[in-house]
Amino acid sequence: MARGARLVFILAAALIPTPERTAAQGETTAPSLATVRVVSDAGEMHGTAVMVRREDTQSGVKLYFLTSARLFRGPDGNYQRISKSVTLRIDRTHELDLNCNDVFADGSGLVDVAILRVTTTDVPALHSTPLVYDPPRAGTAFWLSGIDRAGAATTVSEHVRFASTLLMVGERDTSPLVDCLGAPAFTADGVFGIVRECESHRSPVISLLALARSFLERHLPSAVGSATASRTERR
Repeated sequence: MARGARLVFILAAALIPTPERTAAQGETTAPSLATVRVVSDAGEMHGTAVMVRREDTQSGVKLYFLTSARLFRGPDGNYQRISKSVTLRIDRTHELDLNCNDVFADGSGLVDVAILRVTTTDVPALHSTPLVYDPPRAGTAFWLSGIDRAGAATTVSEHVRFASTLLMVGERDTSPLVDCLGAPAFTADGVFGIVRECESHRSPVISLLALARSFLERHLPSAVGSATASRTERR
């Protein structure tokens, strides 16, 4: 009887997903990332961006990324026009400079999301990730995707510790990630939020895309088959 009970316990334990196993599953569907460098009169800021749209045109391909609007705000928290440069680094061979008119951010401060648009003829191997306006509930799992200290893309598994209509708080710090401001929070359905705070040894705070929905739909091109509708709307 004891041996049988021990076997049942071992089998049950094998079926419980560990954080490492969850992170590995997240890596297979992780969004395409870029690092962001913003140089303005207020100084230099670094963060992460996620690709969410691709639009083919006669002059090339337009790529759309989301990041945190905090990269484009001054010390007082208000939006400031970029005076020098915005650069997206996708990999070691692809670094794209943005026109300042291709940076879209809501000036109210409530929508903590910025859209970065860049046109290129040298298209890197990137894929778009759907947007989700129905975030996970408290206690459920999600992932953060970002860049580690070695410069490689990685994921961090999280659980929702607190959620409101404005933001969400994870349960673990983001120490494996560097420059994680603007990093995407996602589930198997797509990206539902953007990291707005990721201080060392503190839980990450995530801005929800649901609050930015009208802003996003105003500046992002529509995509056939895109999962921008919430799960509630699809039922």
